[in-house]
Amino acid sequence: MGSERQRRIPSLVLALVATATAGGAAAADVQVTPNGGGSFVVKDAGGTNDRFQVKETGEVYVPGLPGTATNGSFICYGPAGQLTNCTTVPAGATGPIGATGPIGATGPIGATGPIGATGPTGTTGPTGTTGPTGTTGPTGTTGPTGTTGPTGTTGPTGTTGPTGTTGPTGTTGPTGATGTVLTGVTAGPTAGNACSPSGALAATGTGLTTANAFVCIAGTWRQI
Repeated sequence: MGSERQRRIPSLVLALVATATAGGAAAADVQVTPNGGGSFVVKDAGGTNDRFQVKETGEVYVPGLPGTATNGSFICYGPAGQLTNCTTVPAGATGPIGATGPIGATGPIGATGPIGATGPTGTTGPTGTTGPTGTTGPTGTTGPTGTTGPTGTTGPTGTTGPTGTTGPTGTTGPTGATGTVLTGVTAGPTAGNACSPSGALAATGTGLTTANAFVCIAGTWRQI
């Protein structure tokens, strides 16, 4: 603070300063009015040393202040004892922490912050139970016919089924027309004997039946 010093001063000096600088004095106050250009001065008992001065300009001096003992109060002054404003005041020791005050009212909810980054994917949960079967949906349209597959191998022949029962005897057919008499037929044909002409028919008995009929083929009788 330059040439200023700080000193703890007796309370009596502070009372004198307050008395000399007070404005609007009450009825019991002592008012001192110096001559123009003069100062209010308090001397020691011998009248030699100034103990207190208040100049016309308002400056206050306590010449003996620099030599006084220290105490718990603070005041700022210069080398000549002039009382001045303090540029800084040293902080005293930190007092004890006071009791915790009551909790204040809850403030309004702040604006919603930005969405945070997506967290990692959690582990897959257990498979849930199978739900009930839904109703059958409508039948879809028939798809196009696929290409014909290759022919499969022939399966084994099945076993012969049982012989069916003999059917009923059919009705007798009508009598056939009377045949014409063939010419050139040799009587009593025998299979393997020579015959002529080719195509001739003969029978070994009466009438011509499949049991006794013969035909001449390439000059030889053949049984029909």
